[in-house]
Amino acid sequence: MKILVAVPVMIIMLSCGGDKSSKNEVGNIESSLLCGEFHSEGAMYDVFIFDGNGEGTVSALGILGEFKYVQVNDTVYITPDQSQFTMLVLPDGKLQGFGEWLGDAVYERVAGDSTECSGGQDANQSDQQMSFQRIASKCIGEMTEDDLATLESLCDDKLSDACLALANVAMRGAVAKSILNTDMQDPDEEVLAYIQKAIDLGDSRGLTKMGEYYFILYDTARAKEYYSKACDQSEDLACIKMMEEGW
Repeated sequence: MKILVAVPVMIIMLSCGGDKSSKNEVGNIESSLLCGEFHSEGAMYDVFIFDGNGEGTVSALGILGEFKYVQVNDTVYITPDQSQFTMLVLPDGKLQGFGEWLGDAVYERVAGDSTECSGGQDANQSDQQMSFQRIASKCIGEMTEDDLATLESLCDDKLSDACLALANVAMRGAVAKSILNTDMQDPDEEVLAYIQKAIDLGDSRGLTKMGEYYFILYDTARAKEYYSKACDQSEDLACIKMMEEGW
């Protein structure tokens, strides 16, 4: 059973994508991905489990979340939600974190690690993830028209991360209005379409995002509906939000 800790759920759409390490901006995508469970004592993000196939689980103060990752040479780019973490694989097999999210935390492989590794990353999916993560490392205000066009293309190619990123961009107006006006707002069909596409692609984070959007619009009934659906699919941020709201 997961232990949920009551912490504020932050709206991240107006923040930057995350860590911006300049190391290995270009390089060779590794066909054999990092695999295993790594731990850093005292770090906010204390455990990362890599499955060897571009997906994994992260623990943050006891809260578990899912992520996707891609490896270029000795650099690992990790995407939980719409943020980006960067790690360097050190010669001794440890992982070195970078930037505001991971600080300078060093992660060691857990003794007796029994992670079952699946094989390699599909070249096309890896290219998609790299294209996405290079854009996700920017603040929304820094994204160019070419960046947005690339996200549109990736979303059309069924990369749900890109669909959710586009939803974040399109949600900016609703966020601004919600600060000044507490009346229920009508949803933007463009935002709904991006989020629904992620949901249709099987990404349960889309349910959380839909709940977040309706919450911003002060449509409590629909927000609760989608947060509940997301929580039922083990989306921890949605469960935390429902706990905070007493739903």
